[in-house]
Amino acid sequence: MKKIFLMGDSICGHYYPYLRTFLEGKAEIVRRNDLETAYRDLAPYCNSEVDLKILRERYQDRNFRPDLLLLNCGLHDIKTTGAPPRHEVEPEDYENNLLEMVNLCNQQHTAVIWVRTTPVDDAVHNRGTPPFFRYHADVERYNAIADGIMAKHRIPVLDLYGFTRKLGLDGRELYVDHVHYQESVRELQAAFIAGYLNAELLREK
Repeated sequence: MKKIFLMGDSICGHYYPYLRTFLEGKAEIVRRNDLETAYRDLAPYCNSEVDLKILRERYQDRNFRPDLLLLNCGLHDIKTTGAPPRHEVEPEDYENNLLEMVNLCNQQHTAVIWVRTTPVDDAVHNRGTPPFFRYHADVERYNAIADGIMAKHRIPVLDLYGFTRKLGLDGRELYVDHVHYQESVRELQAAFIAGYLNAELLREK
């Protein structure tokens, strides 16, 4: 079976159980957090800087040789705090982090599939006095950065952003909190990703 390493934010952690079920018997999928006892202090922070650090360290282990990296990060990078406001990972650093991850995977002969960052509803996320803010405009900005990198390196892109928006639900129906999705939405997201992966696995036979 193909070995898939799933790396990214809590969104991928939520669709992961469904994705694992949909790929049962066809691929072995391991989520970043399943291997994270060595990164316990970093575990809450899933931005691209941390993902790059973990990926570098994982490749030091000769037993870590996934066939495919399924990469889904961005929501932590766009978190905004302070005055003047700053992103947790600024756009130029986000671009450099993604480039380094892509280059590292190329060196290790690991295929990459990029999963576009999911939408943010400004009104839902930023109501009250949250400890940090997120904005939909930043999701689009950071997705555009990633799109450019993946196009240049001919890396397939799964548009989870577009798929989720097309579900036709407003913020109250999509989210269970400020940014995480209802269980029914998580299952649909996993089915969308699994459909693409299953087609790729069949195509390679």
